[in-house]
Amino acid sequence: MRKKKVINKEINCIKGEIDKKFNYLSDINVEFISNIINNNTLIYVDKDYQIKKILIEEKIEIKNGYKFKEIGNYYFLKEIFEYDKYYKLYIKLFVKSNMILFAGFYSGNAYLISLDKNQNSKIFTKQKINEKIILTYLKEGFITSLEISQDEKYIISGNNKGILIILEILDIQNNNIKLLKIISSHSGFSINSISINTELNLFGDCVDDNFIHIYTLPQCDKIISIYNKDNLFKNCFLFLSAQPLPSIILYSNKTSKFKSYSINGKDLNIELNDINLLKDSKYGNENISENMISPILFTNCQFNDYLLYIYRYQFILLRKAPLMDLVFKINFNENEYISMINISLKKEYIYAFDRNNKKVYIINYDKCKIIPKNDNQKNIMDNTNEEDKIK
Repeated sequence: MRKKKVINKEINCIKGEIDKKFNYLSDINVEFISNIINNNTLIYVDKDYQIKKILIEEKIEIKNGYKFKEIGNYYFLKEIFEYDKYYKLYIKLFVKSNMILFAGFYSGNAYLISLDKNQNSKIFTKQKINEKIILTYLKEGFITSLEISQDEKYIISGNNKGILIILEILDIQNNNIKLLKIISSHSGFSINSISINTELNLFGDCVDDNFIHIYTLPQCDKIISIYNKDNLFKNCFLFLSAQPLPSIILYSNKTSKFKSYSINGKDLNIELNDINLLKDSKYGNENISENMISPILFTNCQFNDYLLYIYRYQFILLRKAPLMDLVFKINFNENEYISMINISLKKEYIYAFDRNNKKVYIINYDKCKIIPKNDNQKNIMDNTNEEDKIK
């Protein structure tokens, strides 16, 4: 992708914001987007549940955007959604095997779609789709949370009955998936969030009963339970971070508050929040049930963990674990509604979908350099020092 000259600029990471350095793909209605080979080849799922592959013509710019062409179109998803309705759709990309997993259906089914074959203008019959069902999880209950591990060896899901399903992937292209264990983790409570960290060989879950359970992989033994007395930590996200300090991180969607623990459950007494952004939010103090949207925990080339997410459909924030220091904030305009983000495979670009304008913004943030400065961490946009890029 074309490199642009970036002027050095000092930014206060708490009150300031970085300029949006993007071109965009217009007139795309997106449910999920990612790059699968390089930054020029993108795969996305649209609102009609079709998978499409596009190639960005980076040398051709139109109206500050990129011209692109469609190089692959997969129609068979329409067949799935005609007879299998979902509670909340989960879309997970298996980069190594070039496959996409769809889950969250009331039936408990999950569908695995290969992107390797040329499926142009080909509609899969229901019989063929049934062969793609990798597992009917349970006769009762539907998925309320689902994650795949970063090394793509495990799929873990939780349902509205408080039950965890742990799967080990042996050969995903041939649907060779082993059921490791079924755990009644939070009986009677929907599992809100699951996090997997294969560096720590751990996974965890949390629900509205204020308990967080941490388990080992692949044994699936429970090693610690944390009871959070703060009732404000309901409808929360859970993140397991390995770098630079193994830690457990909670985020309350109700209060916009972070809370961090060491991996053995010791409270790190960190309670940061995003509530100061409310005064700048176009939604003011409206009751929005999802303050954190589309969160992504990733590790950069310097082996530090970062959390990238949308706040109240208007801001994109990047925080560094485990203290959750704010690295940068991107503030979008009044007429923009950011409902989904993803990060490129090489951690160089953010893909952000604007639902109002039906545009995908491609934001180059790999020039952000983190400079500690006493207790007030600041950032400098620097295009000269390659070693300090966030990748």
